[in-house]
Amino acid sequence: MFLRFGAMGLSGPFINVYFTKLGFSAAQLGVLISISALAELILIPFLNRMADRLGQHRRLYVVMIWVISLANMGFGLLTGRWILNLLFLFNRLLGRGSMSLLMQLTLTRFDQMGKNLLARTRMWGSIGWIVATTLSGFLLRLGDYPLLFIVSGLVSLPIVFLVSGALPKRTTDDADGQPTEAVPRRAGFYILSASAFMYFLGLSGMAAFVWIFIEDLGVPSDQLGNYAAFFAVCELLPMLFMDKIIDRLGAWAVFSMGMVGMATVWLTYSFIVNPHWILALQLVRGMAFTMYTIGITVMVARASAPANVATNQALIQVTMPGLASLLISPILGWTYDNVGHDWMWRLCALFAFIGATILIMNRRRLAADQIKAKPAVS
Repeated sequence: MFLRFGAMGLSGPFINVYFTKLGFSAAQLGVLISISALAELILIPFLNRMADRLGQHRRLYVVMIWVISLANMGFGLLTGRWILNLLFLFNRLLGRGSMSLLMQLTLTRFDQMGKNLLARTRMWGSIGWIVATTLSGFLLRLGDYPLLFIVSGLVSLPIVFLVSGALPKRTTDDADGQPTEAVPRRAGFYILSASAFMYFLGLSGMAAFVWIFIEDLGVPSDQLGNYAAFFAVCELLPMLFMDKIIDRLGAWAVFSMGMVGMATVWLTYSFIVNPHWILALQLVRGMAFTMYTIGITVMVARASAPANVATNQALIQVTMPGLASLLISPILGWTYDNVGHDWMWRLCALFAFIGATILIMNRRRLAADQIKAKPAVS
């Protein structure tokens, strides 16, 4: 987790900003993101389905990390516009898929150990992000964006040699490490999918434009890393206690509150003209982000049989955001360029509020399916 998020912290906040400095408009970035989302929609579910059949989830994760590492280093070593477009597609294509797979493999390991430590383990990812983004300003001054991306690729490479001892070979094992049979998906899964899709329509705007937005508010490029580090600092305390909060309140309540909280943050962004208010809002965003991220992972896992939990996680946490990005990114990019970032943030908030409403209105159906499902976490 530490290395994976550390590598992301050296690239994630800066790739879109770097592309705007190369002459890409927000609308062009939106189109590029949509193309990568289309590829993601086709490839990631296929890869996870093959991993389910072959029992090779850890090996798939290793391959994804290799490709992401090489793509990040390519950003720093190559300059052709078309090759940069291709590297952007690879980076976007595998980013969410690898993260979803890492989270589920971690859940499977803790299930086998009989422990509930997902959020506390994910906290180390936030620490890695903090360290990396804090150093990013120094790396930018030392060698500009190319050095930043090369270091990002190098930081993630050790992961491929470390996972064999840390992660299980497959997610399709039960608590005793034995393969299980797939079961049909329940209605609750499709309700979760619809709710998540609406939320991811809004998240697409944040993922694509939040760092451009912060820079447009007057924050220098070499200070973006400090903002990104502070974002992650605000996640540490919620991550530390989120496992216990989920045990007490339930994954549904935590998931719902996280979605409403993120919608509120995005709506507030639409009124901000001083970047310092962005920092103040992170106290709310840190809790809401943690609630949503951990809550959705646990909900999908508890509503899935181990034999198809990786595919289910990919469908909701990769396919849904991929489909959302494909459909909405050009529209949000056009809105940002031609109407203003304030209305883009209001659209993002509206989508997330609709997603939360779907979740709240179907609480009983979701609760019934969670009870009937064989848990995939302890």
